[in-house]
Amino acid sequence: HPRNPGGSGATGCRAGSGDGEARAGRERALRRAVEPQARRARRADRGVDVELAAYFRARGDKGDPWAHYALARFALNGWGMEIDPPLARVAAETAIRGGVVEANQVLAAMHYYGIGQPATPAAAIPYARRAADVGVPAAMYLLGFAYRDGQGVAASKAEARRWLRAAADAGHADANAMWADLMLDDQTAASDAQAITALEAGMEAGSAHAFYLRGYMHEN
Repeated sequence: HPRNPGGSGATGCRAGSGDGEARAGRERALRRAVEPQARRARRADRGVDVELAAYFRARGDKGDPWAHYALARFALNGWGMEIDPPLARVAAETAIRGGVVEANQVLAAMHYYGIGQPATPAAAIPYARRAADVGVPAAMYLLGFAYRDGQGVAASKAEARRWLRAAADAGHADANAMWADLMLDDQTAASDAQAITALEAGMEAGSAHAFYLRGYMHEN
């Protein structure tokens, strides 16, 4: 979660002032946009995303690094606009220069998955670690995925489990399913029980992967 979602504008507001209350409301909206749960169902009304994208552009033009972070995520995922890797990169780099460490996740994803450039998993890892260190669930998930597959790092089931468990605990829906998948490899009653608990949590969070694995366990 953002440690300072308000950016430079969050300080110095007088308690009870109309301007301060309005600004606080805008900053709460910004926080929701950059936190993982903003993905929700990504709002069926695309018009909302279009409006938010324009809002973050305007905030970014005024020097708000958190708005640059939000805009980077919108450009990376195609929320309210076409997927725009160059914009995502520039906005993320601007956010990082402004002190938003979380924005390293955008660059990590671009390097790891090859978004707008050739995939370079090894280059993604330092960015992912920086973002994971400040609690970004997607960065933890990426690290778990990398350690599971040995992409950009030496394969390590222990490290994969550690990062996927951290991502799941931080609210990443699919991380529970990935962690459960690794636990099932142990083929013990205890690990199976832990996997089932994780899959149920993943299903509650809406992970299609969790539903698939739970169904597979029933059939086998």
